[in-house]
Amino acid sequence: MLKIALVGCGRIAVRHAELLAGGHIGGATLAAVCDIDPERAKKFGDKHGVPAFTDLHELARAHLADAYTVLTPSGMHAEHVIALAPYGKHIIVEKPMALTLDDADEMIRVCDAAGIKLFVVKQNRFNVPVVKLREALEAGRFGKLVLGTVRVRWCRPQAYYDQDSWRGTWALDGGVLSNQASHHVDLLEWMMGPVESVFAKTTTALVKIEAEDTAVVVLKFRNGALGVIEATTAARPSDLEGSISILGSTASVEIGGFAVNEMKTWRFSQPLPGDDTVMREFSVNPPNVYGFGHQAYYEHVVESIAGNARQLVDGLVGRKSLELISAIYESVETGQGDSAAVRPEAVPPGATDQVSHEPTFHDVAVVDVTFGENVRVVRPVNLYGCTIGSQTFIGPFVEIQRQASIGARCKVQSHAFICELVNIGDDCFIGHGVMFINDVFTEGGPAAGDRTKWKSTTVGNRVSIGSNATILPITICDDVVIGAGSVVTKDLTRPGIYAGNPATYRRPNPRSP
Repeated sequence: MLKIALVGCGRIAVRHAELLAGGHIGGATLAAVCDIDPERAKKFGDKHGVPAFTDLHELARAHLADAYTVLTPSGMHAEHVIALAPYGKHIIVEKPMALTLDDADEMIRVCDAAGIKLFVVKQNRFNVPVVKLREALEAGRFGKLVLGTVRVRWCRPQAYYDQDSWRGTWALDGGVLSNQASHHVDLLEWMMGPVESVFAKTTTALVKIEAEDTAVVVLKFRNGALGVIEATTAARPSDLEGSISILGSTASVEIGGFAVNEMKTWRFSQPLPGDDTVMREFSVNPPNVYGFGHQAYYEHVVESIAGNARQLVDGLVGRKSLELISAIYESVETGQGDSAAVRPEAVPPGATDQVSHEPTFHDVAVVDVTFGENVRVVRPVNLYGCTIGSQTFIGPFVEIQRQASIGARCKVQSHAFICELVNIGDDCFIGHGVMFINDVFTEGGPAAGDRTKWKSTTVGNRVSIGSNATILPITICDDVVIGAGSVVTKDLTRPGIYAGNPATYRRPNPRSP
């Protein structure tokens, strides 16, 4: 049983405590609570029958918990995560993980140094309609992505902000973008991909706080699609919606309700079996804006800590939405379109006479990767959204993109590039600098992120590909050897040894069964 202690006993802690103390999370329970307000801590602890503390170090030294959930004001998340990390217990932190990128980076660093997992609460990713939408996107059912929109239209009157002095302040809370809409910003970027540029306007319309209560953001994604973020806590007299819509060349999906829980539209140019039941099965609106996702999220945390599931939202993933929100705020401050850190251009559109001499650096990362057992990886590498089988070796300077898969007992040597839609079988060898290609310029130019124009590659078992070979979108059967520097342009359906440009059959493979 995973014993979890809550640090912070405010508004959101009620939801976490209800789930953990109420027996709703299989494999986890509430162990203790902590809050700097002695009366609040005692009241909270007594209600749920657990010890209460007013100092997080005393809580940690009591050794009552296997993990901590940090639920303090957003601006204090970094302080409390950094303080708890040396105690060696896994940490869950509510959104946003921090209010500055420097704080987020330090949180990630100290947790890595302590050898513990850092989870960022993004419970809306676990809403069943959202999971269904993500599955359709990963299956390529949307074709070319055109427009993604999120809308947060909630009601937070002055009384809400007056509950605590930190609410609505820049130092400890931020506005609707950092707080209420951070989940939706995360969902939009998760669905639509990296952002190239943003342009934003905000206002404080109906309440007296430092930060904004209303924001409108226009985005351009690197795949060419556009996006809109509409966020406000000035809806009156009550909450209206928390929603996301994704439009592509072959599909339109909208999820609405209070908390992105209610399927509103599910339309595809090429329907599949089961599509006719989606509206009925995925249309459950929760009783409040917290939705049902926290339960599924905690179940995921339990499975991840037990080693039965890959960690979906770690510190690096949590940092991505914070990076975008920071770029949005910079656009508001400057009154100009602003890059969202992943943007490769140094000069904003329309400002070609203003040349920046400062380079833009992007760190390599390992994000959303499913690993088998006993995988060895030599950093630096760039791995994201892919699957790597057991006992496989990944050398340095390798990039493996989303939806690519590597089988068991494979060896991928340095500087190899394995793009999306590549599936490699078991017991394969990928030599230094091997390049896989999924875009063959079918219309005379690059697909520019249009996945409908990409082609897949399937590599069988016991295939060896020599250094600096180039593999176009083809199928390779089992027991094939491809010589160094070869260019494979056609399916290889016969076991044997191939070489040349284009690669041709040379002789049988002596190791072939």
